[in-house]
Amino acid sequence: MEAYDEENKNAYSHPPLRHQPGPWLVICDEKHQERQTFFSILENHYYPRIIPDMCSKYIKTSNFGWLVLKDCVSDNFFLLNLRSMEKAHLPELKSSSSYRICILSATPSDPNCRVIFHDSGDNCASFCRPGDVEYIKQELDDDYMPFAATTFKGKVYWLTLRCDRHSLVVVDFTGQSLHFRGLIKQQCLLMPPEVICCGFYLIESENELLFVHKIYLGFSCDVTNFRVLRAEFSKMEWVEVESIGQRTIFLDSNRGMASSSVEAGTRSNCIYFVNFGDKNLYVFDMEDRSITTLLPCPNVSRHDSLPYWIWL
Repeated sequence: MEAYDEENKNAYSHPPLRHQPGPWLVICDEKHQERQTFFSILENHYYPRIIPDMCSKYIKTSNFGWLVLKDCVSDNFFLLNLRSMEKAHLPELKSSSSYRICILSATPSDPNCRVIFHDSGDNCASFCRPGDVEYIKQELDDDYMPFAATTFKGKVYWLTLRCDRHSLVVVDFTGQSLHFRGLIKQQCLLMPPEVICCGFYLIESENELLFVHKIYLGFSCDVTNFRVLRAEFSKMEWVEVESIGQRTIFLDSNRGMASSSVEAGTRSNCIYFVNFGDKNLYVFDMEDRSITTLLPCPNVSRHDSLPYWIWL
């Protein structure tokens, strides 16, 4: 009995290491996000966990099987691989509450790997390699303030919203600085005047770069609609997408990803999205523009939940 309990305890402190082709929904809740609940859409099953390295941590981004984690009460950051539980050190980042955008450019073992944070308050970028003792800080021109960012075919891309400049730029690392190359100058945010609040995402999907525009009802947190555009690099323009076909897009409050709906066991031509402080999962159908509400993890608290999509 003692061995059985020890085995269960060990499993409870590690993520469910089941392979699935789509992302996992992870909801962190309880005081200081001490519990993590993993939900598999493919299995329609949730797994409560208390993983010590994830307790009292915020997930800033997830890519290549790694998480960038920030301590809830300090400015400490580190990288965590949930399969191997390997960690990689990152320098302390002061005043990190204003760093909304975080990008992991490659797997940490890649010598070209960079972790990039953007400070929306000062419009500056702080970046480093895993294991560095300090960040390189670079002030940015207003033309290159990012509102969304992602990796695509080994490069980092930023979405900007200056009406007279490029809306899509690629970020190059040259020595100790970032350099920007404008790609698409056409603006992609011509919205009716009643649209006040919105969210922006850049997503890599099946060799395409997608821009997803999440539209809220007034100043509320209620999502009413989405637009999806594709970067047409041959013409250097944005093309509106009416259907994403046999794909599903996954969005949390800061990041987005996509996968095959057939492989992931999700509804095709749909956007699965979650909101901070909300334990529901919402499904937006791009064909009939309807929104379905699901309750994937009834065990989590309603007001203290922070949901994220991650790859395992």
